[in-house]
Amino acid sequence: MAAKYPWARLTVRDRRSGFSDNNNLAIRQAAGRYVLLLNPDTEIRPGALSALARFMDGRPDAGIAGAKLLFPDGSTQPSCRRFPTFSSFLVRRTPLRFFMRSSAANARHLMLDQTSTGPTEVDWVLGACMFVRREAIQQVGPLDEGYFLYVEDIDWCYRMRRKGWKTWWVPDAEIVHHHQATSDRALVGWHSWIHLRSMFRYWRKHLAPGFLRSRSATPTI
Repeated sequence: MAAKYPWARLTVRDRRSGFSDNNNLAIRQAAGRYVLLLNPDTEIRPGALSALARFMDGRPDAGIAGAKLLFPDGSTQPSCRRFPTFSSFLVRRTPLRFFMRSSAANARHLMLDQTSTGPTEVDWVLGACMFVRREAIQQVGPLDEGYFLYVEDIDWCYRMRRKGWKTWWVPDAEIVHHHQATSDRALVGWHSWIHLRSMFRYWRKHLAPGFLRSRSATPTI
């Protein structure tokens, strides 16, 4: 890898770490005014990163911008979504999801009801591609390392909003995402368990009554 891309800085961990921990390490090492989080199962289409940078340059209140994610066949992957609610939890994380994929609650969560063809302010965007303003990270903090996998992107966008930063979906930037959706294909399994645990952490951190709230701290950069 290092020989093929000599201009890139390759960091090899000596232990298995979660999504947040690994990305926070890279954030600390980065020096630009923007930070790009990009999954390894993605393909950047020409002009995508330039489109994200131009958008962020023109929107100083934007903390995070997400690209339009595409499946390999060219169809759109729902990548901008509304914050979780009890109904969306039922249709996304319980056995009901196998029967309610076409429900209004699922469509609302995935923002399938939005028809805008231009940049759109949203609740959150998938962590597969997040173009993030360093100034916002310095104010809000990096990803919460208490999440090993899943939901850390929702948590970050939620914290950004609470500090006044906006999250945007930018369809001019297109990125192909070879999405596996591992936790969606089985009712019981390691990925499903991790997803449920992460959702429970999110609920305790942001939505639970005060006496049940988590007091865990988010790391600093």
